[in-house]
Amino acid sequence: MGFSLEKAQKAVLKTQNKGVADALDVIMEPEEGEQPEKEAEPKEQKTKMIKAKWECAVCTLINTNGKTSCDACCMAAPEEAYEVMEEKLAEPKKQDS
Repeated sequence: MGFSLEKAQKAVLKTQNKGVADALDVIMEPEEGEQPEKEAEPKEQKTKMIKAKWECAVCTLINTNGKTSCDACCMAAPEEAYEVMEEKLAEPKKQDS
């Protein structure tokens, strides 16, 4: 947290040097014409997981090992081999009949 020396001096004068807590309250108040700072909205974090079954883009082997590289040629799994975790959780569960 940072603030200018000028703001600190104004806060001390306005609170008559009663204490740090009072001065901080004054410092945190937006001044005339100043927009209050918005708190940053949390960004959605998406986790990618390797699919249970994916085809290698190089050698076409169907990999079922849960690894991020091909068992046959050791190439990295293509982008299509991943799924976003949130999408997987949003899928409705199948009910047993």
